Amino acid sequence: MFSRVLAHPDGERRPTAFSACMVKNLTACTAFIGVWLVYGGAVPDPDAIMGLAWSGVLGFAIGDALFFGSAARCGVQVAGVVGQLNVPIAALLAWAFLGEDLSLQEILSMMLVLAGASLVILDKPAAKASGIGLDKPVAKASTIGKKRHGIYLALACAVCTGAANILGHGSMDGVEVVPSAVTRLGAGVIGAFVISAALDLISGVRGRPRLEIGVLVKPFRHPDILKLLFCAALISSVINLLPYHFALRELRGGISSALFATMPLFTLPIGRFFGEQHGWRAVVGTLIGFFGVAGILSAG
Repeated sequence: MFSRVLAHPDGERRPTAFSACMVKNLTACTAFIGVWLVYGGAVPDPDAIMGLAWSGVLGFAIGDALFFGSAARCGVQVAGVVGQLNVPIAALLAWAFLGEDLSLQEILSMMLVLAGASLVILDKPAAKASGIGLDKPVAKASTIGKKRHGIYLALACAVCTGAANILGHGSMDGVEVVPSAVTRLGAGVIGAFVISAALDLISGVRGRPRLEIGVLVKPFRHPDILKLLFCAALISSVINLLPYHFALRELRGGISSALFATMPLFTLPIGRFFGEQHGWRAVVGTLIGFFGVAGILSAG
């Protein structure tokens, strides 16, 4: 749903990945503040707030924006499978910082995830989806370059997501789910504005126009776009984030990341329903990546 909004044909109304991400986080944060007010819950202690806040900035303000930007360039399936690399990254971080052991099965399963991601990256769905212009060298080079940039963004997203999951898991010991979700989401919203303000400040020092804050709030100037983003956020962040934070708190850091990384297994058939086309490498690579994730899960 987000990728369809980010591909809106009107460039004046089309949101950026960062602004779409901010709307998602703001919607979810507002909803969870309401839940907190109704059902109550203890405020996390200062140390937990600091860890949760950094986790929110990494995961929600930066990681999700990187994922949206990646999906807009190389497609949801490629972005999702490359994003599966957050599982081995999270497992390695859990080993390094939380003292969680890595078994031989987990290491071999990580290699499966990497192999599956490589196959999906090598898929050529765009050529099958539409042959318009792809026989022209310039158009083909442009498409390849766009996909490559999307893959780089997905890799950066995997690093941020893996680090955010480990940091969030390490900070949620004894913390209630709803207050922790509000803390992480609030940090994601504030972080987006701080990052945009910092970029505007840098632009001002260099004598360039200050645009980032204006771009960040652009969806609020277009109610039809805001409505589409709100509907997508309702599913991805309001309905989804309660079980997400329960899993983040109750499961081992590496295992929670492994389960979150099963997303591409579901986007494959859902994408077909919305008209996306995938080659055989995408299907096989997704399944291989999933078995790698399952191997990490079963080892835990």
